[in-house]
Amino acid sequence: MPPPGAGSARTLMVDLTMPQETVRLLAEGNYRLCLFHAVECDQGGGSPLVWATTASYAPSTTLSWQETTYAYASTDEPVRDTVVTGRSFAKAGPGQVVDVASNALASVAPVQGESPYITVRNLTGTPFSCGLAQSAPAAREAPAPYCAFPLYGNNLVFVAPLPRVALTFTTRPLYAGSPVDRVLGPTVLVDLERACPAGLRYDINAGWSADGPYAAPIPLDAFRDSLIVPSRDPAARGTP
Repeated sequence: MPPPGAGSARTLMVDLTMPQETVRLLAEGNYRLCLFHAVECDQGGGSPLVWATTASYAPSTTLSWQETTYAYASTDEPVRDTVVTGRSFAKAGPGQVVDVASNALASVAPVQGESPYITVRNLTGTPFSCGLAQSAPAAREAPAPYCAFPLYGNNLVFVAPLPRVALTFTTRPLYAGSPVDRVLGPTVLVDLERACPAGLRYDINAGWSADGPYAAPIPLDAFRDSLIVPSRDPAARGTP
């Protein structure tokens, strides 16, 4: 079940269409559809996480989710090829501070800033990892983390969600929460501020396409930088 306080929010949606032959070849090849979510953060050492993965696709597939954001803390460090587990969630929005206590217990602090970011504050001397999460199209039961950053003892991380998602088909045995720093196959980045619902097409030979500038391929060397974006205005961040 979602943490207490989860409520209604804007619905975001991607409509994916594929030729029947593409669907057949993807299924025969054991391809899974992986989704990623973009975030804005200056903290180094972070990784995008697989937000959701599914083999339930068809010639016409609609992916939808609620734009409700959670901050999380984890007892695990964001290590390559290690699924982030041991998490604690707190529903949070811009300007809110999420305090992390012993055992990575996360809770929203009573202080309220004017920052456009969510501030994750470690109240202990123990290092954790932290990031943001949302309920994903293929995992509606609970928020799913989509990024992980080091949260050192007595330190802060400033982070904000971006309304952009990436989609790719891959045969790699990945799970939700797996760190990924490189392109897994032909990957597209969709800006849902420009179009929602966003219409996408995929052909196993021709790749991704769309009817507008809201979607673009992610180059091989730009996967992480496309999903973890530096702050546009660092001076706007508030310090609790």
